[in-house]
Amino acid sequence: MNRKIFTSVIALALWTTMAAQGLVSGHAASASANIIGHYGVPAKAHGSKVFTYFGRTGMGTLGEEAPAAYDCAIFVPAEYAGKQIDKVEFLLCNPSLLVAPKMWISSGLPVTAESADGICMDITSPISYLTDFTTVTLETPYTIPQGGCYVGYSFSIADASTADGKYPVITGPSGEPSVDGGHYLRASLTEPVWRNMYGTSFGNLTTTVTISGDYPDNGATVAAGFAAESRAIKGKGGKVALTVSGEGTTAVGSLDYTVTNTVTGRSYDMHADLSETPVEFATERIVELPVEAEEVSGTATMKIVINKVNGQPNPFTEKVSSQGSLLTLAAESKRKIVEEEFTSTSCGYCPRGITGMRLLKERYPDSFIGIAVHANMNKTDPMKITVYNNIAAQYGASLPSATLNRTSVIDPYYGSDVSYSQPMYITNDYEALLKVPVECSVDVTPSWDDSEYTKIKVNTDVTFQYNSASSSFALAYVVVADGLTGTAQNWYQSNNFANQTSFLSDANLREWVTSPVVVVDMVYNDVAIAGIGVTNGLKSAIKAPIVEGETQSHEYIIEMGSNKLLQDKSKLRVVAMLMNTKTGEIVNADEKALPYDGPSAIRNVREVACDVTEAARYTADGRLTDGKTAGLTIVRMSDGTTRKVIRK
Repeated sequence: MNRKIFTSVIALALWTTMAAQGLVSGHAASASANIIGHYGVPAKAHGSKVFTYFGRTGMGTLGEEAPAAYDCAIFVPAEYAGKQIDKVEFLLCNPSLLVAPKMWISSGLPVTAESADGICMDITSPISYLTDFTTVTLETPYTIPQGGCYVGYSFSIADASTADGKYPVITGPSGEPSVDGGHYLRASLTEPVWRNMYGTSFGNLTTTVTISGDYPDNGATVAAGFAAESRAIKGKGGKVALTVSGEGTTAVGSLDYTVTNTVTGRSYDMHADLSETPVEFATERIVELPVEAEEVSGTATMKIVINKVNGQPNPFTEKVSSQGSLLTLAAESKRKIVEEEFTSTSCGYCPRGITGMRLLKERYPDSFIGIAVHANMNKTDPMKITVYNNIAAQYGASLPSATLNRTSVIDPYYGSDVSYSQPMYITNDYEALLKVPVECSVDVTPSWDDSEYTKIKVNTDVTFQYNSASSSFALAYVVVADGLTGTAQNWYQSNNFANQTSFLSDANLREWVTSPVVVVDMVYNDVAIAGIGVTNGLKSAIKAPIVEGETQSHEYIIEMGSNKLLQDKSKLRVVAMLMNTKTGEIVNADEKALPYDGPSAIRNVREVACDVTEAARYTADGRLTDGKTAGLTIVRMSDGTTRKVIRK
């Protein structure tokens, strides 16, 4: 699957190419800010609830790439039985292409839209997904039956000559798997029988259903599993992340709950005050609930049951318990965060990544480790590092991009803000990671191992704060250089922010607005110039068992004698990264400067451009020549520069 992400201040567009049983994910789908939002779908009104599988984090499209008939549906579960559907909304393609569009509701997936046993009505005023949702308001609300119901829409496409005609079904991001109930589809050419798209990569449908009825004043449900692995420290306790849904008309301002160790049976009651950021009715979000540390360090399976909401008994008996793992640590370790920023000299928007990394380093000097990973884009980047190819493909498929501890792909400046409107939102992502307790400390000591300064000896100590019979850890090393520069054109930094006055209001990016389109005198810092075990780590470095308080040491020699990116030996640092081999994430890391007191620290930067060769010769009027004839010829060099030569 190939994915590109196109962004503006208010829109996110996704392009994917994927095929499965004749269905194809199609063209880029972009939308206005009222469709794509950072905080998901809000409740519409007091006493009514919007039910949807659409997260509003992006959009995709799919279709049969030919004239066809389509039926699309979601399932409204039985828990809403007895309540009423007042309104249905969904995204449709270009209305001029739709033939006989209908909205329907049925207790089962119907043979035709007209055979739905609940409601079937014409969609008289369809709206393009580029503008807003198409809304169908029911004159007579539909009462949801005991087994739940299917809410769908049907239409035909006669003209498939355009992208909208080829891929008329609008979904959530195609790269996100569908969930059960979120997408049922029937397409006349290749899917003539209803198909549950659960588990595919076609995304959930954009359908949203407004449900009214009698809701309790106070109530909450939780997801079945913890939102993330949770940590606690002896003597301090910890927090467990749960996805909490507000099921009562009064916002969830506090929770009382019971925590139980499923193995030992140890149980205790806790209270969480959520009044500063309550969970509103008909919304859900991740909430961190305080828990105690277990008596013995290590991983334990814990169960949390929600007993009270806002001091009142929780009226719900289903979906009130959540289970997951809690890692108890004997002591706290210093946590450091690694940002791997994927960039290129020919990437015009990558300068914001340069700014983002500089600001993080300034704001978090004791915990931030920055690694700039250069790649080719429109031209060869002289700092490209091949050992990062696999990681760059995973986290840097589109530039600029970044990852913090290899947890997810984010922007190196705007972070996880998909609206690209909050400067340095990556700070929020960084601080969220920084506050998570870490299971071990990492301490690296680099030194030159020979008198010629061609080998770096790295000694790393890792001290764990819990016991485990197994080890799922590995070490990786990266040599990072500051002060890299060159005179060839491929060292010049492209700058798409030049003269873009709309960015002048952002003080952080203002320097790039006033800089030229091509910045010639660039000096690059934090550049990865060598790496060992970057993709999967050196798995033999950390051995089982893991013993609380015990230090494991590792030594490695990094060969630098033939490294073509090495310029100034006095401006090198070595990063040691402890990786989780199961998740691929970086657990903790350390970085130290490499001491150097040898001669000729600075290598002539012109050496970097010494491979420039003649590419072609042309006469003064532009004709290709072998250069053997007398007169003026123009020589084009391999780095893109030209020279004039007069042969007598």
